Amino acid sequence: MSEGTLPVRYLGVPLITKRLSAVDCDTLVAKIISRIESWLVKHLSFAGRLQLITSVLCSFHVFWSQVFILPKKVIKLVEQKLNRFLWSGKDSKANVKVAWEKLRSIAKQFLSFKVGDGSKIYLWFDSWHPDGYLFDRYGYRVIYDASSKIGLRVSSIIREGDWYWPSARSEDLVKIQSCLPEIPIGGEDLPVWKSSTGKFSSAQTWELLRAKSPEVPHCACSAFPARRVVSIFSSTAVLADGRSLFAIVCKLCLGASVYHLWRQCNALLHGNMLHTEESLVLQVNRDVRSRLLARCSPKLIRKNPQLAEIWSLQHMLKG
Repeated sequence: MSEGTLPVRYLGVPLITKRLSAVDCDTLVAKIISRIESWLVKHLSFAGRLQLITSVLCSFHVFWSQVFILPKKVIKLVEQKLNRFLWSGKDSKANVKVAWEKLRSIAKQFLSFKVGDGSKIYLWFDSWHPDGYLFDRYGYRVIYDASSKIGLRVSSIIREGDWYWPSARSEDLVKIQSCLPEIPIGGEDLPVWKSSTGKFSSAQTWELLRAKSPEVPHCACSAFPARRVVSIFSSTAVLADGRSLFAIVCKLCLGASVYHLWRQCNALLHGNMLHTEESLVLQVNRDVRSRLLARCSPKLIRKNPQLAEIWSLQHMLKG
């Protein structure tokens, strides 16, 4: 029999002796690209592409994720390929169609203008005033009271670098004009996006748009404590004799802890009912004890009376 060399493929994933690298995942990325570039896929609609992503393409890297921890670089690359395919139908950058008539009302709340000479800013339909969009707030009546035209620019009420607005004929106009001295003039007209920098940022805009729920307190056995618990069980199980009851208990505790912590993380992500720390401990104890009863022989348990007492297995010491 000839000797082989690692890595080899088994059940579609590589068998390796070291940490998975981005190079090892080239097969995964190539498989996704080959499906995207199939001539049949090119004729799919947006809904069809979305269905293909959720039912087929995502299953590739989900299958790999069950075996390995994928490198961050690979995850970003896969997401990039799927995003491009969803919006453009191919694995390349392309112009994305945007329903601006739907987004315009959302973008209005974040966009305002810094007044320069006012030649690029609409008087009634842009947000340059502390009251925001004047037409949205006051309606057609204020335009009529100001004897103005609907398409005028802010430059029409600026003369020689200062505000010049005819006498107010309504209470609304008085409110509008009373704020004018607070608005500086000079330079050029500039759009200002509602963010910490004044420039557009998709991340900051999303933080402002998304529905925020109250923070959920993480269980004391999640995050760093969870890693510490798993680390303790792992190192102890490796050092202990694999056939001893102590080693079996450590391995069962490790497996049960990882499983229930994984379920707890999913509950945190998806808003399901959270378990208390005491509840998690009871579930781990229950699973470990049931596995000990099913797996360990009475002879092995009688050799370790202390562990038998800890796990309530005293009835197996008799006989």
